[in-house]
Amino acid sequence: MNCTITIKRGRFRLILVHIFLYLIRQLEIEKIRQKYTDENFQKSEPWPLREEHSNCSESVKKVKEEWFKLCQKFSELESLPFDSMISSLTQAGSFPSLYTTYEEILNFFENAGLSIIENEDKSDTLMSVNSTKKESELVVTSIEQLTLKDGSKPQSLNKAVMRVHELLRSEKRLPTKEEFLAIQAAKFLVEKGSNIDYPYQDWGTSGFRKTQTWMSITDPGEGHIYGTATKSEYLSGIITHIEHLERCNEDRLKIESYRIPQIKDVATVRLFIASDAPISSYIGRPIFESGFKAGLLKTVNTVAAAVSQMFALGLTECKIAIEGMTATQAVLFMQCIAGAVKRDKHRQILSAAFNINTKMFDDRHHPHWVKDRFEIALLGIEITQAGGFDKVTFDGSGDAYPSRCILHQLSHSEAVELVHKAHEKGLLTYFSAGFRYHHLPLAVYTGVDGVGVGGAQILRYMDKNTGYHGPFKADNISEILKIRDEAANNWQGKAAALLSRLDRMFYEGSLTVNENSLRLELFEAVKAQNKTTCEQLLNQLSSIAQLPADTQHPLMEWGTRIILSGERSLMAQGKTREEWTSFIWSIKQAIQEKDLDLLADQLTMAKSVTPPLYPVSYQQMEAA
Repeated sequence: MNCTITIKRGRFRLILVHIFLYLIRQLEIEKIRQKYTDENFQKSEPWPLREEHSNCSESVKKVKEEWFKLCQKFSELESLPFDSMISSLTQAGSFPSLYTTYEEILNFFENAGLSIIENEDKSDTLMSVNSTKKESELVVTSIEQLTLKDGSKPQSLNKAVMRVHELLRSEKRLPTKEEFLAIQAAKFLVEKGSNIDYPYQDWGTSGFRKTQTWMSITDPGEGHIYGTATKSEYLSGIITHIEHLERCNEDRLKIESYRIPQIKDVATVRLFIASDAPISSYIGRPIFESGFKAGLLKTVNTVAAAVSQMFALGLTECKIAIEGMTATQAVLFMQCIAGAVKRDKHRQILSAAFNINTKMFDDRHHPHWVKDRFEIALLGIEITQAGGFDKVTFDGSGDAYPSRCILHQLSHSEAVELVHKAHEKGLLTYFSAGFRYHHLPLAVYTGVDGVGVGGAQILRYMDKNTGYHGPFKADNISEILKIRDEAANNWQGKAAALLSRLDRMFYEGSLTVNENSLRLELFEAVKAQNKTTCEQLLNQLSSIAQLPADTQHPLMEWGTRIILSGERSLMAQGKTREEWTSFIWSIKQAIQEKDLDLLADQLTMAKSVTPPLYPVSYQQMEAA
C-alpha cells in the first residue's frame, strides 16, 4: 500500500511560505560562497533564534523582511520580480492557483541562480502530487515502486521522504518538482511535531567498523541540511553531529564552547540524513541552581528529558559536559541520567565530555584537585565507566577561539594510552577541539573512534573580528575524508585500528591468552611509533585483522565472537568444562532466538567486571 497524505489549502499556503524562507536562506548561502573568502567574510549578528508566527500574514511579512535584507547584501537581486511573486502568494486561493504559485517560486529562485529541481521526465519521480476532484485538498502519494531498504512500503510521509533522500543521494540527482514539494511538506510537518519512526545507524563497535576513526562533521543544523545531506560520499565513515560552536571570542566560563541545537533543526537533519549516517547532538553542561544536592532532581530530569527527546527522533548519541562537579557528584549525576533517559541502551550512546583544561576535584580516597591535562582525562575514563555512560570525550577547548588542537596539548603517547585504556573498559572514545586538515592523521594514529571536526578551523566561514560564523563549507568534507582514509591505510593507521580491535576483544573476553600478550606488545609499539614492531605484529595478528566488520546488532556480534574464540578465550578462563559448555549453549540459544535481553544478561554477567570504582547513592550523598 502506498503512502498517501492530504493537505488542505490553508496548510498548503503555509508550506509555500515555508518553502520561500527555505530557498531565501539557500540563496543567501550560495551568494556568500560566491562573494566571500575566509579572509574577507563579515558578519555582525549572532546566530538567530526562531520566531513563531501566528498566521500566514505574519509569515509573509517575515518573507518580505528576509528578502529585503538579502537584497541589501546582494544588490543584483533587486531586479528580480519579488513583488509580483509575493503578491501571487498572498492572492492565490484555489489549489490550481496555489500549485501554480509553487511552480513560480521554483522558477523565481532558479532564475536567481539556484539549482533546486531535476529537469527530467515526470515519470522518474518517486512522489506524485494531485488535487481531489473538488480541488479542496492536495494529495501527496508515494509511487508503487518506492520501497524501504528492507523491501517494505513506507507507511507515512516521513518514511517515504526519508527513503527519497537516500535514493536521491545514491542516484546523484536533484529532486523532481513533486519530490521537492513532498520533502518540504514533511519538513513543515516534522517541525510541527509529527513523529519520525525510521531505522537509524548506530556507532557500531570499536575495532569492528569498516572505518575505525569516524569524522564527526559538526554544524548547528542548516549546514547538514543544505550540505552534508546532499551527497552519499559526504556520509562515508562520519557521524553527523549537531551543536552550536559560535561563541564570539567569549571565554568558556561565560559561554560554553559547544551548545545545544534547536530541536526543530535536529528533527530536520534526521529527516534529511535518514539512515545513511548516525546522528549525534550536544546537550550541554548541567546547571545546579541551588547547589548539587538541592538541584540534582531538577537538573537530572531536565537533562534526561532533552536527551530522551533526541533519542526519540532516532539519534545515536547525546553528549553531556561533565563540569562543575566533584568526582563523586559526577558519578551520581551520570548514574541518575542513565537511569532516567529513555533509549535503546545497546545502540543509543550516552557520552561524557571532559575538558582537559578544566580542573576537577577528586574527592574519593585522598581528596585533591586534578589539574594536569592527562590526569584529568584519565579521571574522565574512570568516572565515565562508574557513571554508566558509554563514551568518553576528551575536549581541549579553552578561552581562545579558534581552539588549539587537543593533540598538541597531549603527546602522541598520552593520546594513545587514553584511547587504549578506555577501549579496555568497553568505552567509545572521542577527541575534540582545534582540528585542522594536518591534525587529522594524528587522531587516526591513536585509534580513536571519533574526531570533532567543525567550526572556523575547517568547515565554516567566520568573521575574524566578531567571531560570528557564516555558511557551512560542505565541499571540504571530501578533503577531510580523503586525509582520514589515507592515514588509515598506512602502517600507523592499520596498527592503531588493530589495537582498537584487540582492546575491544579484551573487554569482551574474546581474545586468547596468547593474543592478549601480543595486544600489549602492539600497544607499546603504537605508543612509541615503532614501525618495525608494528609491521611484525600486524603480520602475526593478521587473522584478527582480517575478521569482518560488524553487520548485525552489537550484542549478536559479541556473542558470535565468544562462540568462535572457544575454550582458549579469556572469558573461558576459570570456568569448568561443564560451566563453559552450558554458557556457550545459552549464548547460541539467545542468538538463534534473537533474544537481545537474555544475550545482554549472559554476556555482561559472564565477563570479568571490575567492581564499581566508588558506588554512591543519593541517600549517601544527602547523609554526607
